[in-house]
Amino acid sequence: RVEACKAIGGPFDVIVADPPYGLRESLSSNPLQDLLLVMIAADRDAGNPLLKVGGRLVVFVPLSKDDDIRAVLPHNDMLEEVGLRQEVAQRQQLNDGLDRWLVAYECVR
Repeated sequence: RVEACKAIGGPFDVIVADPPYGLRESLSSNPLQDLLLVMIAADRDAGNPLLKVGGRLVVFVPLSKDDDIRAVLPHNDMLEEVGLRQEVAQRQQLNDGLDRWLVAYECVR
C-alpha cells in the first residue's frame, strides 16, 4: 500500500473496492470491508495515509434481499476511529434474492 501511494505521489483521492466476497460465504457480515477500514486506520496512524482528507472509499456490499444493510455496515464509532464518515448507501437489485449496495465514505481526517 505504501508503494502504491508513492507511485502516485501521495494518498489516493478515491479507493473503489468490489472484492470477490464469495457469495457462498455468509452474507451476514462483511470482513473484507472491515479489513479495508483497519488498513486505512493503520496506514494513517503510521504516517502513510491511503486516502486524502476529503477522499472517498467506495465499497460494493452484497446482501440477501431480506437482510438489513445497517446490520453489516460499520458502526459510527468504528468509522469515527478510522476517520471516515458514511455519505451514501444505495441498493442495486441483482436478482430476486440478492442485492448489491454501493456504500461511499468520506475521509474526514
